[in-house]
Amino acid sequence: MLKKALNKRVMNFSTRERQQDYFLFIQKLNNLKRLALGRATPYLKNSELTRGSLIPQNHSHSPKRQNSMNCISLIGMPGAGKSTLGVLLAKAVGYDFVDTDLLIQVQAQRTLAEVIAKDGFKALLKIEADVIASLQLRSTVIATGGSAIYSEHGMNHLAQLGQIVYLRTQTANLRQRIGDFGGRGIAAEPGATLDSLVSERAPLYQRYADLTVNTDPGIEVALGTLLSGLPHRSSPKPKKSFKPTNT
Repeated sequence: MLKKALNKRVMNFSTRERQQDYFLFIQKLNNLKRLALGRATPYLKNSELTRGSLIPQNHSHSPKRQNSMNCISLIGMPGAGKSTLGVLLAKAVGYDFVDTDLLIQVQAQRTLAEVIAKDGFKALLKIEADVIASLQLRSTVIATGGSAIYSEHGMNHLAQLGQIVYLRTQTANLRQRIGDFGGRGIAAEPGATLDSLVSERAPLYQRYADLTVNTDPGIEVALGTLLSGLPHRSSPKPKKSFKPTNT
């Protein structure tokens, strides 16, 4: 029945109101899946991440983890492939997937570019920080916006949820992938360039990351490299039957 309802919503997906309704429906569906499956298997062991292009980070400046919820958060510049790789990674490890840019647009009732145009980039940063800090997820791949690292509180929260992976990409490739820098909805000071933004953000990405993956060879190669660095992944727990109790 859930699958039928989902397909029906996808077929009717055309207006912004329906788009918002669709994303809220997906969120509710994911919550129900988490209740039904009860998955809590960690997929990352940082001490093992030494192969390929994976670069474990120094944790001296990273937030301490006390209650990891087994999530995998992807950070990096716009165009690094966070959303694309995130969906593939979630499918590969049996996790749910959340894109915080979509959650921001649902909450703001506008696109990222529209928020910046009307209220300024700092307003977008505030909404983004609030959205990230409010996430209550388990066994989920989280694709963040490129500006997520400006909120220390938000990044501390992601660290509590699980591992943080920095997807690093050369500026030349970012420029090719992004295309229209101004129309992308990138939170930046007026007059900022892609080069200046990379220089400003790269140290912050490195500060918060548990490991770094180079995406220049392509998303599929980056995914393979990341998965190859997880030698002790356990299979997801078998699905449990979900029987509602009579009330």
